[in-house]
Amino acid sequence: MKKDFIAPIAVLVLICVITTGVLAATNSVTEPVITQAANRRADESRAAILPGADSFEKLDLEFPDGVTEAYSASNGAGDVVGYVLTATASGYGGAGSLGIMLAISPEGIVTGITTLANGETKGLGSRVSEPDYEGQFIGMDKALTDYHAVTGATISSDAYRGAVESALSAYEIIMEAA
Repeated sequence: MKKDFIAPIAVLVLICVITTGVLAATNSVTEPVITQAANRRADESRAAILPGADSFEKLDLEFPDGVTEAYSASNGAGDVVGYVLTATASGYGGAGSLGIMLAISPEGIVTGITTLANGETKGLGSRVSEPDYEGQFIGMDKALTDYHAVTGATISSDAYRGAVESALSAYEIIMEAA
C-alpha cells in the first residue's frame, strides 16, 4: 500500500523536474534573441521620433520622478543630434496611466513625441494621444507656452503635460552632467 502511494508522487516529481529542465533550456536559448529583438524595436521607435539619429546610448543619471529612460542619440559621424526620453504620468486612469517618448534637440527643443501608453477614459481623456494634441508640443522648450488642454479632460491633459515637463527637466540634468 505504501508503494501505491509513493510511486505516483515519484512519477509526478520526475515529470516536474524534466519539464523544468526543458523550460530552462528553452529560455536560455530564446532569451538573447528576444532581448535583441526588443532592443531593435526600441531603437526603431526612438529613431522614428528623432530621424537624424542612428545610434542610441543609454544615460545612467538620476532623473526626476516619472522619467524611466534617457538616451543620447548620435548620427553616423558620432555627433549628438538629440536626446530621447521616456516618461510616465498619473492621470485620471490612475498611477502610470500615461507613457510618452519625447525627442529633444541639443538646444532643448521638443522635436518629436509619441504616446506609448494611454489608460485614460476612452473618448475623452484618451484624446491626449491623438496627433493634434501630441503635435502641439513639437517646437516647444521647457517654458511650454501656448499649451492647450483637451476640453473636458483637464486631469489627463495636465498629466500628459507633466510627463513632458518631467522629460524636459531630465534634459536639464543631462546638460548639467555634460
